[in-house]
Amino acid sequence: MAPFNYINLDKHQAHKIDWERRDPAWDHWPSITNNLEAPTPFYDIETVFRQTFGYDLSDLIINRTALGSLGKLPTELIYHIFEAAGLHDGIILSAANGQLFVIGYPCMKAKIRNIDAMTCWGYDRIICVGELGTTLPENYLTDDEKNEIMTWSWWYDPGDEEEEPPKFEIPSKSLIEATMKDLEPEDYIDMHEYLAEIFYDYGCAMPTLDDVTCQRRRMYSFPRHIIEHPELSEDDGERLVQLQRLVVFRMGLESNTIDMALVNVSKREYIRTMDINRYVLHDVIPVLTCWGAEEEERGDWAGDRLALITWDALKVRMQEEDGWEAKTERWDPYD
Repeated sequence: MAPFNYINLDKHQAHKIDWERRDPAWDHWPSITNNLEAPTPFYDIETVFRQTFGYDLSDLIINRTALGSLGKLPTELIYHIFEAAGLHDGIILSAANGQLFVIGYPCMKAKIRNIDAMTCWGYDRIICVGELGTTLPENYLTDDEKNEIMTWSWWYDPGDEEEEPPKFEIPSKSLIEATMKDLEPEDYIDMHEYLAEIFYDYGCAMPTLDDVTCQRRRMYSFPRHIIEHPELSEDDGERLVQLQRLVVFRMGLESNTIDMALVNVSKREYIRTMDINRYVLHDVIPVLTCWGAEEEERGDWAGDRLALITWDALKVRMQEEDGWEAKTERWDPYD
């Protein structure tokens, strides 16, 4: 079978999947299950403060002179320093003094949310497109997205005759408008006819989920040479480790990964993990989202908005929204 690519057009990211090659550790295909799950929530500021500094936030004494030259600045300017600093620098600054931590904690959370968003595919449109596909699901692409894809092909795809791979760049709105205006009618019709093939090539050129995950890991990981710096006191080093554990990785706050649900918010359908086993999702997701050349290669959820949420969160949603139904097929990933 020809290779398939997960394509997330909302994030402009892709993830390759080869039906012929399973992960030998779990005997399933490369998965995006964890990427569909919402990021872990944050501890409240009181908890982080107490575990980092060893006393309650309510006992913090405001002493501007203890901040040195920073104490002469208005709180708003100190916050802007956190905004301008990188995540690691912000954590170092927060570990230096409890007053600085209180000012910088909201800014650090905002930075971490942005980093988490890099690899979170929850509630995005997910489709697993086959190399040989000639169509796309009806209404999957908007007219603007079709123009974006055709503009990319016109300017950045060198074609099969060139040795160099296609360049990935999201065309600007002005370039799209100019290209659509200048295209000859026969060129527009030709590209529109082969839109599915162009879309697959567009996805192949996108940054891969693996590359983005590595970038996210680098942004998260605290350089060891800083924590082990000889001029850093033992107390300062412990505070840095605590802030990394509690703020960056939110250890101990993992969501309930046992009773969850894969939801399709486009169709208001769901699959409860307790009914099938979470690891079966690794194989169910590509089956549901694939879109290939043959009818049997076209999943019911291809191009829909998916997310992995807790069962409790879905129950709340079902109380607020009518029409939710369980997808009750008998899943056999090894069939």
